[in-house]
Amino acid sequence: MEDALRECAICRTLFCPSCAIRGYGREFCSARCRDYFFFGDGEEEAGGETTE
Repeated sequence: MEDALRECAICRTLFCPSCAIRGYGREFCSARCRDYFFFGDGEEEAGGETTE
């Protein structure tokens, strides 16, 4: 059943297959979630702060 809603691997939002953002062998609800999957939320610096 191709019309079933799918769940985003990052934020668990439901989305339809025609709206999916594809990348890295997965489907996401948005480009932001796709980028988060690959890049994470930034690297920690020595001071404990994150960079973006």
